[in-house]
Amino acid sequence: MNNFKGKIAVITGGANGIGLGIAKKCLENDMKTIIADIDNKAIEKVEKSLKKEKKDVISKVIDVSNPIDVKRLADFAFKNYKEVNLLCLNAGISIRMPLWEVTLNDWKWIIGVNLMGIVHGIKFFVPYLLNQENESHIVITASIMGLMKGSDIYSVIKHAVVGLSEALYGQLRSKSKKIKVSVLCPAFVNTDILDSERIRPEELKNDPMKLE
Repeated sequence: MNNFKGKIAVITGGANGIGLGIAKKCLENDMKTIIADIDNKAIEKVEKSLKKEKKDVISKVIDVSNPIDVKRLADFAFKNYKEVNLLCLNAGISIRMPLWEVTLNDWKWIIGVNLMGIVHGIKFFVPYLLNQENESHIVITASIMGLMKGSDIYSVIKHAVVGLSEALYGQLRSKSKKIKVSVLCPAFVNTDILDSERIRPEELKNDPMKLE
């Protein structure tokens, strides 16, 4: 995809960090951009700021671990724009502690966001992408930790994300020449990911009185 002007971008985890950086670059290239994030305060602030700059941006508050939310995002994008040219499955959280100290709620949370969030994006966007006329590119955010020796729960999941991305690339390569797949594996970036607890759902918070 060489011409970005007027093309459609959808970015999960778009209110902060890498996702926000991608969104700003898309808008600089005159793309119509949908940013999705669970952080409703941050995404509202970002949307207002970008619209003041006369950018073509829409925000959606979603939880990527919830398949219904991701389906609604896909349906909204294709109902309103008829196609998506750049899909960035970027939403992610971080948990850093010894594996034997990780609770079941921790596992549910990080798998739900960092892995199932991408699975949901593939499930609900790819069928649309296969049917649209114009080309598209899926960019999945993993981490350098997904290419190195496993060290914690975060790296375990990022290894799975790299494997998932490679599998998607291989399958789509044989299915359609119109859809490209890339996996982004950044090293340390100065974002809010180490403060992920601020967006942990109530039902997955740890109770110190229990062993979950």
